[in-house]
Amino acid sequence: MDEAKVKEVATEFGIKGVPITAELYKNQKHITLGSILCCSWGYEQTNIDFYFVIGLTPSKKSAKVLKMPTKVTTKEGYSAMSHFTMPDLAVVKHWLFFTKMDTKVGKVKRILGKDTDRPYIKLSSFEYAYLWDGEEQYESWYG
Repeated sequence: MDEAKVKEVATEFGIKGVPITAELYKNQKHITLGSILCCSWGYEQTNIDFYFVIGLTPSKKSAKVLKMPTKVTTKEGYSAMSHFTMPDLAVVKHWLFFTKMDTKVGKVKRILGKDTDRPYIKLSSFEYAYLWDGEEQYESWYG
């Protein structure tokens, strides 16, 4: 990989060797490059999906997102068929560099609610992803 390109991407994401932790995602106000979005959905269960913003359109009106892997943080939730989860932040640094190189990956979605406290993207008729607050999320399942 071209070293200049790596430095450009690292600067663009502002990481400069800083460890990627959940603390970095608290108090976000805008959807930007490197943001993590959280989508909670389901009927009689709670599904949690996380999305990583790998790009913005030139107008900054749409974001390009990739679904992230999750990791279980607490195996016991409020019931037998539940737990707490969060995005697997170990993949973030990898994605910061390599998804920038491959422009074919990800979904481009319009950023909505930009003038509110909770900007979001609509992924489908039942999935809305909001800025992740850095906290673990409750997830449950049935059967």
